[in-house]
Amino acid sequence: MSGFKCDCLDVMGAKLAEHNTKICVTMAFPRDGSPGYVLPKIDTEKIEKRNRKGPALAIPTFCPFCGIKAGAEPPAVAAPSFDTGAA
Repeated sequence: MSGFKCDCLDVMGAKLAEHNTKICVTMAFPRDGSPGYVLPKIDTEKIEKRNRKGPALAIPTFCPFCGIKAGAEPPAVAAPSFDTGAA
């Protein structure tokens, strides 16, 4: 299950699978005991290799594909209305 309320990660995964490619994900386990979820992985690396400290983690708080905030409900899409002009 994605950490986002949208299904962009699943849709992109299906489209990339057609090209023998997949999105790398990381699993997150909240400390409050709520169910775990997956987020797209953002790779980081150390600049100064002599420094013993590891690279910082980059964890997305918004969907990189549609921009919806993690945990937020996606906006409702209104059904198109067609005005026939008949009165």
